[in-house]
This record gives sequence, structure tokens and C-alpha cells, in this order.
Amino acid sequence: MSTRRKRTPKEYRSSVLEILGLSSPSEYSVTTTKVVPPTRYIPTFDDLETAPAPTPRPPTTRPDGDDIEQEGGLVQRLWTAAEGDGDLGVEDWAPETPIDRVVGRYRWAWWPVLIGIFIIGVVLVVSTLRGIPVGQAEDLRREWVGDIIELQADLPAAENAAAIITEASPGPKRLTNARASLIGFNTSGAAIDASTGRPFPNPPPLASRSVFDELKPIQDDLQQAVQLTEDIDDALADALTYRELVNQSFKLPSLPIVGDEVTIGDLGRQIASTLSFSRESARQLPISPEYDQHRATVESLVDRLESWQASYLDALRLGDIDGATSLKVEITDRIAAVRSTLGEPLAAVGISVDAQITELSDLLARSRAALEAG
Repeated sequence: MSTRRKRTPKEYRSSVLEILGLSSPSEYSVTTTKVVPPTRYIPTFDDLETAPAPTPRPPTTRPDGDDIEQEGGLVQRLWTAAEGDGDLGVEDWAPETPIDRVVGRYRWAWWPVLIGIFIIGVVLVVSTLRGIPVGQAEDLRREWVGDIIELQADLPAAENAAAIITEASPGPKRLTNARASLIGFNTSGAAIDASTGRPFPNPPPLASRSVFDELKPIQDDLQQAVQLTEDIDDALADALTYRELVNQSFKLPSLPIVGDEVTIGDLGRQIASTLSFSRESARQLPISPEYDQHRATVESLVDRLESWQASYLDALRLGDIDGATSLKVEITDRIAAVRSTLGEPLAAVGISVDAQITELSDLLARSRAALEAG
């Protein structure tokens, strides 16, 4: 920093007046030790008109060797004042304000405050990042608990529907109502599947996955509950399908023991249609251990119906009343046996479904308790 003395406004005012020719350099003594203030003088327009012309000065030489024109040595003095002690710094001319003094005095006192603010900010950021997985886990818990409550509310309706569907002779209207009551059960199960089937969110940096690891066993239990829901729904749907296919099969027309050619021709076409539908229905019967024995009985009846048709029509053409009567009784009894034993596989399905519903209820209760405890 330059140690050159700063010039006062009066000194520079005198230089301006000197340029205008209104004063002489000798009137003001500019030294490094003492400043003689000039007499305050305000020029008028008359002074400017009567003022003598400035006296020419001989050229002088700048410190760098270049010649310049100066009026009364003023420019030389200004140049020397600016460059004599080095480059002119802004701080040589800028006034010092009270704020500058305060800031300069307490400049180093701000560093501990700034460092403390930085540390507090880092702690807050880390705490926020670590709290994100916790909030996400809490949201999952609430969502899962809500889905569990809905499915638990639908369990009684599903249990009642299973009892009706697996009855031997429930009636068409009750079957329709039971089928409709399963809609809510299926919807609730699908909701749990959707909420627990999503992968856990990825935690942000510096955050832990431990909150999600704690939910993993509960997620596995709920996925098992979803599988049980699907198994129950599939079992009851198969029971409805099996019952309907068997009931719609083997619907033979009225079987006379005598008949003319026209009657025999009509009977042949009707029996052939029944046989075709029954054969296709037997192929579509659901496959399950509960239905194996009854399914074999149905398939055996279909095979017998093919050969029985020819024998019965031949007996009618020949007028063999005893043969036609015997064949009629045989096929009627076998069809009745298939229908009367339909309740056996359905009852076995009902027992299996009841066990699954009980297991599902226990699993939901355990999962809900674990979620609410966490």
C-alpha cells in the first residue's frame, strides 16, 4: 500500500484555479509536511473577462522520458504525486466508513459462526435423508394395514359363498348370490397383491435400508396370503364350473320303448347332440384330486353313451320292447348316479377351502399385528 499523503480537496481546487489562470502556484504551498489553505475566492464572469492570459511554461520531462506541455508545473506536480511512490491504489482515495471499520475489526470473529452454521446444515441434511426411508416405511405400513382390514371384512362373505357353492343342491338363485359375493373378496386380495408386489424404494445416500428389511418378512406373509386368496377363488370357481358342466351334460330326450322311423330318426339326432355336448364337457372338467373319482365316472358314462345309442336305436327299429326298456333303465340310472354323487367331490372341495380360509385369517391377523406393533 502506498504511503503517499492524500491530497485535500482545497489543494485540488487550487490546481483547477491555476489552470484557469486565476491564481499562481506560489500562492499555495504544497509540501509533504504543511498545507497552507488558500483564501476563499469565488471568481465572477468579470474576473474571467479581465484575467490575463496564462503565462506559457517551458516543456518538462515526465519520469519515463516523454515530453509533455504543462501549465505552471501543475501537470508535472500531479503526475509526480500520482506516480512518485508507485501505482495509485483505490484505497488511497476511498474514504473509510464506519461499516468498514466494524467489518475489519470483527472479520475473523465471523469464521466460527459460519463454520457452526455449516455443521448445523450438514446435520440437518443428513437427518432429513435418513428420515426419508422411515417415512416411506410408515406409509407402506399404513397402506398394508388398510388392505388387510378390507380383506378381513370380506372373509365372512367368502366363507358363506364357499359353503353354498360346495353344497349338493343349493339352487340357482343361491349360487348366483354366492358368486356375486366373491367379487369383493377378489378385489381385496388384488389390492394386497398390488401394494405388496411393488419393490421397496431405494433409500437416498447416507440412509439405511433397515426399515425396509424389517418389513420383508411381513411382505412375504402377505404375498402368501395373496396366494391363498387366489387358491380359494380358483377352487370355488372350479367348483362352480364342475357343477355346471355336469348338470348341463347327459340331458337325453324322452326315451320311448317303441317308435316309428320318423321318431327313431329324431331320437338319433337328439341323442347324438347330447353325446357330443357331454363329451366336450367331460374334456373341460377341472382337474383336481377332489374330482378324480367322480371325473372317472363321468368319462365312463360318455364312453358308454356312444355304444348305448346304437343299441337303443336298433332295439326300437326291431321292435324289441324288452331290449329298449332295459337300455333305457341302464342309461337313466347311470346318469342319475353321476348327478347324485356330484356332492361328494364338492364337499371335499368345501373342506379344503375352509382350511384355506382359516389359514388366511390367521395369516392376516398375524401380519396386521406385526405392522401395528412396528
